[in-house]
Amino acid sequence: MMNTTQILDNLTQESLFAIGIFGFALLFYMTRLVNSLKNKISLYEEAELSGRESLERDVLIMNGLVDDLRFEFSSLQKGLESELVAHEVSSTSLNPRFKKIELLISNTLDKQSDTLIDLNRKLNALKTSISTISLEGPNVGIETMNEILPRMIQKVKSLDESAKGQSSFVNEMQRDLQLVKRACGVE
Repeated sequence: MMNTTQILDNLTQESLFAIGIFGFALLFYMTRLVNSLKNKISLYEEAELSGRESLERDVLIMNGLVDDLRFEFSSLQKGLESELVAHEVSSTSLNPRFKKIELLISNTLDKQSDTLIDLNRKLNALKTSISTISLEGPNVGIETMNEILPRMIQKVKSLDESAKGQSSFVNEMQRDLQLVKRACGVE
């Protein structure tokens, strides 16, 4: 085997020159490769740093949004609770008023019913007194009664119609009152 000095002695000057140029080119290529890799590493480090900063910014923004949502939810919840309390207070304050209105309607209906019953009694009394007059008295009283009776019957009919109209109006008011009571949660 030949050692290194013998190999170098056997080489010509052009071969040595070519080996030197090749070695220099290899050294230049390796230096450029190392610099390129260093640049890539620094770019990756910068990207990692900017990515980390971006992630931290995003986390801060998300925390701010979560805090805003918590505040909005808590204020909405407090507002809703206060509205519910106000509604409950107003419905409890309306309950006595509704009972008073219901009592007034009931009293009005009772008065109308009593008036109609009294009118019916008086008409029956008038009928019996007319029948006794016609049996006992002359025809003049009967003619006067015959003239008065149709007018009285007409007035009674108009009173009856008025009472029926008022009764239906009162019934409608009671239904409306019941609906309002249900809507307010009083019942």
